[in-house]
Amino acid sequence: MGLSVVLLSAGGFMGLVAFAKRKRDEALAAERMEALQAFREDRLKKVKELFVSQQYDLEKLRSALSASSEVATVAECKALPPPKHKARFYGAEVTDSKYAHWIDRVWNKDVIAFPQIIVRVSTPSDVAACFHFAQANSLKISVASGCHSSNAFVDGALTIDTWYPSPLFFGSWFPNGAASLKKGVP
Repeated sequence: MGLSVVLLSAGGFMGLVAFAKRKRDEALAAERMEALQAFREDRLKKVKELFVSQQYDLEKLRSALSASSEVATVAECKALPPPKHKARFYGAEVTDSKYAHWIDRVWNKDVIAFPQIIVRVSTPSDVAACFHFAQANSLKISVASGCHSSNAFVDGALTIDTWYPSPLFFGSWFPNGAASLKKGVP
């Protein structure tokens, strides 16, 4: 049995150390992602239990909204995509529900708070309907604009998502159109 001796230059040794450090860092990052995903799934489960324990009349909410608005609830979400999905943005077909897709649209992907209901509004009347529904059901309200920030999410809340900007939505506030903003006239 022979003894092999490998001589490494200083650069080769430093490369080996860097490789070992990178592998260790990758293993630690994978462990952190696994722990984060377990934490997210636990929080999601608790909010789902809260949602199931309530008796929300979602049909009443839907009937008060415009036809272009959408509603998603935590109950429809079976699983969340991993926090660091391989694609930064992807189509809804990657997830099992609108809720899972909308909740995962954030930039940092580390969502740890989950609203019970997300409503994508398209008119000021939709916003008013959401406020009335939240008040009638003692729900907290959070506001998102496309769900791009995890700060928009609050456990157990109703999230009003202004995802659909439309001339109808902004036209009621700026009847003369966007050009009036330059003139300072609404």
